[in-house]
Amino acid sequence: MATIAVQLLEGYIPKVGDLITVVGTTTDSGAANVTNVALTAVSISTVTGIGTLSYAATGTNQTTTPDSGMFYIPVPEVGEALVNGSSQAFAIPESGSGHDMNGLTITWRTSYPTAPSAVTMNLQAAEVDQDSQYSTLDTSTNVTGETRVITLTRFRFLRVNASGVTGTSPLAVVTLGI
Repeated sequence: MATIAVQLLEGYIPKVGDLITVVGTTTDSGAANVTNVALTAVSISTVTGIGTLSYAATGTNQTTTPDSGMFYIPVPEVGEALVNGSSQAFAIPESGSGHDMNGLTITWRTSYPTAPSAVTMNLQAAEVDQDSQYSTLDTSTNVTGETRVITLTRFRFLRVNASGVTGTSPLAVVTLGI
């Protein structure tokens, strides 16, 4: 077992079972360095961000030893209620001055913990964040989820609009990559 002292400056507080990757430690020839190992114990103050993380590791027993390194714990995707309507829009940053007309590749993925009977997910874009300004760029009707890639002219705002939702899937996850 390895137990490391940590201080989280912001963001997600990990939970037992989350996967941790540790790099850059040197004590015991880096025995605390691991890749995607489940946390077995978490004790972190929500006020200070100071605490400990424990996980399985190999090596010899060590007393408390100062060491440096870095850890990474991916934030798990959390589904949102799958209902008809639009998601929160998000802005696309511009590069340089003026509107950038170069092509932009967008990868977007839908997934459902339980497949709905039917769903239409529309990736929409607009220059101004007003409902009347959005136009549909791409559509997914795959009830098991899918990854789609499109290349287009830049827009300032993107959102996903769900329609025709039927069935028992209470959650959906949509991931956008630019």
